[in-house]
Amino acid sequence: MGAAAIAYIGFQIWMWFKSRGLRSVPRVDPSEAARGRSAGAIIYDVRSHGYYDAKATRIQGSLRLDPNSLHQPREEITSVSTVYLYCTCAGEATSARIASELIRKGVHAAVIRGGLRGWKKAGLPIEPVPTSEISPLPVFE
Repeated sequence: MGAAAIAYIGFQIWMWFKSRGLRSVPRVDPSEAARGRSAGAIIYDVRSHGYYDAKATRIQGSLRLDPNSLHQPREEITSVSTVYLYCTCAGEATSARIASELIRKGVHAAVIRGGLRGWKKAGLPIEPVPTSEISPLPVFE
């Protein structure tokens, strides 16, 4: 039991250090992101799993940014003044990680506080994910 308790405490300390850098990522309220979009900012959906369900929704007018494709150059990200990111993770984990990487590349990025749920709660417009962007789940036989 003692070893398990020490391992758990060690894991929690490691997670705290790992996430410490992500806490400094700028966060904005959904209404601020909506105003920014009106001024030319782009909103990106960075969910890694949100595009498998035919009933999936997203922020109206947002674009898909696969969190695993940041190594590929994307002209539209660097050509705008601000990008806002959202996901559906606890604590906006994916959004914060992607924003941190974009900030290191010189992009002015911020995370939408509350993600997609925060946007919906603020009563801002959402839309269904276009069927052309829905990825079917892999089938294993």
